[in-house]
Amino acid sequence: AAARPALLLRGAPRHHASSLVAAADRARDEARLRPPPPVVARYLATRTPDAYAVLGVARGLTDRDYKVAYLRKAKEWHPDLRPNDPTATKKFQELSAAYDEIKDSGARAAYDARARFQDTDPGYGRPRQQSAQQSAAQAAATWAEAWADAGALLEAAQAWWEEEYAALDEDVDEFSAAVTHR
Repeated sequence: AAARPALLLRGAPRHHASSLVAAADRARDEARLRPPPPVVARYLATRTPDAYAVLGVARGLTDRDYKVAYLRKAKEWHPDLRPNDPTATKKFQELSAAYDEIKDSGARAAYDARARFQDTDPGYGRPRQQSAQQSAAQAAATWAEAWADAGALLEAAQAWWEEEYAALDEDVDEFSAAVTHR
């Protein structure tokens, strides 16, 4: 059998995997020390609380259930019924805004779609409760998994190439034998 050529790589890799992981670790550490950009800080500061939590209801109720919950809370927090409470107006406005977000099935569907798009836990407007160490550990685990997947893909590609190369060798041998028989 003929000597096999080097598989997939024509020379030594330019970057070792451990140097790439170290660079990713450094970038992650630097990003953790930087404050968020002003646009992100403004966005996080303006997020609204979860409408379901404001009204004190669960998801999946009927329009009437949401209306009853709103009316009960609105009666409790109406500024006319609490003239000496400075927070009553703000609370009443929050209740009204929350009810407007989920008062009918179409509005609820749009609200829930935004909540899924925002990727928040467990409802719209609440940022994820995750520490920097948890985020770093999760990022490191993701990188480790990605490198393991890349290694598995490389091994699978090499195994496939070896099988193809062996099949080509057999085809060449068969062709050579057929030509010499003639």
